[in-house]
Amino acid sequence: TSIQIAWIDLPEGEAKSRMQMRADPRDEWKLAHWEQYVKRRTEPPTHSSINRFSNLQFDEVQFHQLIDDLV
Repeated sequence: TSIQIAWIDLPEGEAKSRMQMRADPRDEWKLAHWEQYVKRRTEPPTHSSINRFSNLQFDEVQFHQLIDDLV
């Protein structure tokens, strides 16, 4: 078995804005307790099985490269 991890990067303010816009009940606690929630945001360790992807400006080519790397 092989494990591949996709780590999606998104700045804190943009993450909060997107959560507010999607209005998903699973995000209610996060938004109501934002200061607690953002403390859990962290940088991942450096590891060959972690594939990072910036989700601030979607790039289709980079996205397909991520998918190819995960397969």
